[in-house]
Amino acid sequence: FDMGGRGSCKAPLSALRAAVFAMATCLCIQMVRVRANFLPNDFIETSVRIQTVDGLDGTRNSSSWFQLEGSKVPTFAVPKHALVTIPKECDSLQLAFDHQRFVTQWLKLSGSALHRLKNPVVHVELTRTGSALTGVRGTVYGYKKNTGMAGGMEIHENKHFMSKLFREFYDVTPGSTTKRVLVKYTFRTRHETDRGMAVLVLMAMGVAVAGLMALSTFLSYRRELREFYTDVLQDSTSSAPRGGVETRTGPGVGAA
Repeated sequence: FDMGGRGSCKAPLSALRAAVFAMATCLCIQMVRVRANFLPNDFIETSVRIQTVDGLDGTRNSSSWFQLEGSKVPTFAVPKHALVTIPKECDSLQLAFDHQRFVTQWLKLSGSALHRLKNPVVHVELTRTGSALTGVRGTVYGYKKNTGMAGGMEIHENKHFMSKLFREFYDVTPGSTTKRVLVKYTFRTRHETDRGMAVLVLMAMGVAVAGLMALSTFLSYRRELREFYTDVLQDSTSSAPRGGVETRTGPGVGAA
């Protein structure tokens, strides 16, 4: 049990303080990094991949990711439309954002399930919390020519343009290898604090502060603790019974 001098404990105390400071700094940097990704009108990195269906055995084949550029990508916090060019045989597509941190499910553009929809329009709803992108959801709606609406949203004010676009989408002439699909990007704002990160920070800081206070208290009273420990040992030693046989005298005490 080493209750060394005051100088011998300075190194552990300094190391603990440095560790607490480093941990707090890292947590703050992490929170800033998560919470400050974009500014309004910043381009969000976007990539897409497609899925085709083999007409013979129905096998689905997925392509690799390829990036979209320019007017085809969303801008942070600003709703917009985009025309994405895809191969003519595309059955479904999948979109990914912010270096594939957020990915939609496969969005089916053809098949029996969409016959009643006709004219598919892809609606991508991006969720933002402050300056951070926190989620994405994709849905395919059918565009109604008479109203210019899809899924209850106004898609495009130029109905002639939309009619031309969908004629191109369903064109099956042999020389046509690509088609364009209309993607509508919208943003939903979620006003929430990151409770998980806040709880983690509070717990980590609480444990660190408690440990620092315990060590500081121990170092402040180590001399008193050493004296108390020494006194307890001395009392225990002096009160221990000595060896030998106890002899009793008095009435009723005698040989058996």
